[in-house]
Amino acid sequence: EIYRGKIILVQVAIPKKARVKNTVQAEIQELVRSINTKYGTPTYTPIWYIERDISFDERLALYSEADALLLTPIRDGLNLVPYEYILCSGSGKGQLILSEFTGCSRALSSAVRLNPWNYEEVMSAIDRTVQKDAEEINLKHSADLKYVESHSTAKWAESFLSDLVKASEPVQKLTKLGLGLGVGLRVLEFEGFEALNPEVVLKAYESVSGTGKRLFLLDYDGTLTTSTCSSRMSHAWARPSDAVMGYLSALSRNTDNVVYIMSGRTKDVLAKTFQGYPLIGLAAEHGFYYRHPGATEWNLLHEHIDLGWREVALEIMSAYAERTDGSYIEEKSAGLVWHYLDADPEFGNWQAKEMRDHLETVLGAFDTQVVTGHGWLQVRLANMNKGAMTERILTSLHINPEFVLCIGDDRTDEDMFTFLAKQVAHDKCYTTTVGVKPSNARYYLRSSEEVADLLALVSATGTRGGGGGAGGLSNFAKSMTFTDFRQGVKGGDLSALQPTSSYNDL
Repeated sequence: EIYRGKIILVQVAIPKKARVKNTVQAEIQELVRSINTKYGTPTYTPIWYIERDISFDERLALYSEADALLLTPIRDGLNLVPYEYILCSGSGKGQLILSEFTGCSRALSSAVRLNPWNYEEVMSAIDRTVQKDAEEINLKHSADLKYVESHSTAKWAESFLSDLVKASEPVQKLTKLGLGLGVGLRVLEFEGFEALNPEVVLKAYESVSGTGKRLFLLDYDGTLTTSTCSSRMSHAWARPSDAVMGYLSALSRNTDNVVYIMSGRTKDVLAKTFQGYPLIGLAAEHGFYYRHPGATEWNLLHEHIDLGWREVALEIMSAYAERTDGSYIEEKSAGLVWHYLDADPEFGNWQAKEMRDHLETVLGAFDTQVVTGHGWLQVRLANMNKGAMTERILTSLHINPEFVLCIGDDRTDEDMFTFLAKQVAHDKCYTTTVGVKPSNARYYLRSSEEVADLLALVSATGTRGGGGGAGGLSNFAKSMTFTDFRQGVKGGDLSALQPTSSYNDL
């Protein structure tokens, strides 16, 4: 009632018979008549309903007279109406009320965004817009006008083409190879990126000199563990199998080996999982906390850090988690992870992209980094990553290792691969990603099962090329595939195995 006689809604409806049924058209017309009859007066008509095509000049005239633009589509693409309105509106005008589904709602910072399905939210947005003071309206309109004038159609097209060029630049050149495994079967490989050959790894492992060191850097989730249930349950319960724990224990007991688990998990989770394995080094939260092999105390990668951004980031992430069913937030000492693997895939990815933009804008003044992966988004300190932790480990060794095996499966492991590629000679370093995908690693294994098989082969190998049973296993393992090895272990008779093909035939 307080706005009666003060507000007029000019509703332009361009009729399209192919898309609007006659019954819907009639219902809208009846609603307009009933509202005007109930709230109108002889000198005041609350809704001006225009149901016809309007010319460009008429549209500009409406823009110049309107105090605010209300645009509430439920699905929208490239919509230029808000930009046209900003350019045409004069002083004291130019307010925008836009559906959150409008493509430009994120670009125009002054816009009041709303969910058009929520009627109360629409009413509240109109009320807030009407009550703004002139100074606030002018400031926000000036900001939007500056943005529109500086982002012309030509600049938009140039930016779009530039993004296309960047998107078309692969990490490495793709080569499609036919391996003759059946009609139509092809395997996608990358130039300079090949399947890890166990024969080469074992040979390099055994060739380490008498005083040399071997370094193992192994990711935890997705590398040493295998997910078998929903993402949240899997994340909470994931643990390496007893067999894998045995392989790690055997490797760590060799005084020439240095084994580290490089994980994003908290130190409490890693300490519990590797309780009873004191010779395995642990790096928790991507190195924020670390514990050297044989030590009991945890250290910090960096002593003086600023975590003032954490509360702000948590508030933003909580808002997205609340409206994304199936998602949750994992809180860490130096980071926050939003998991959305159980959410609707399309909606989850959409929310992740929007959240990333939001976080990068708000946290721009902090030394933070927003990292995304399959079903997760993480905010962390920019200088707190597995690459920095790898540097700390190499420093603690005092000598360069003669053999490095580094395995990981996701975006956070790329920091390790990149650092090692610069610091360790290629013939001594085997950076390996789990899965065939673009990576800074030089090699790949197809699954965590192949990782377990490789660890089994290496851990069973005799030291310094030794002799006896372990050495015999090493010599035999060089000529067989992981599949052969797996079948032999299940059968319990390694000596009965006969090599059938090379690993490259996989």
